[in-house]
Amino acid sequence: MKINWKIFILLSLILVSCAKAGWEGNYFCELEQGEAAPGQAVVVEHELALGKSSCQLTVNGFQVAEDIVCKYEAIENGIRIQFVSYSDGSTKNRYGIEVYKPLETLFDLHGDQDTPVTQWASLHAEELKGQSSDCFKKE
Repeated sequence: MKINWKIFILLSLILVSCAKAGWEGNYFCELEQGEAAPGQAVVVEHELALGKSSCQLTVNGFQVAEDIVCKYEAIENGIRIQFVSYSDGSTKNRYGIEVYKPLETLFDLHGDQDTPVTQWASLHAEELKGQSSDCFKKE
């Protein structure tokens, strides 16, 4: 029985690795979040770079500029993007505030890898937590 469990575990690891591999690449999302003043749109741009063993998220726009080192893992029908640290290695932002906890889910991407559905979690939590959108597109 030990050999069967070893084979099962090995096959499971291979499947998870293959599931992640299809998501490798660069994704872009331009998110409009209302207006700051009449006629002045609040726009936040997201660039997500997924490599074989790397994950980088850059968020820039209205009152936000973050470079985040992330981790991604395969989930059912997609991937989960989790916070690791900011690009300087700290878990605190430039103002000394810990916005995200290590390995906290920022968002999930589901479905088609070229035009996935985004399920928002901690990233933009006040405005979007729990909502879905078609924001990210593979470049």
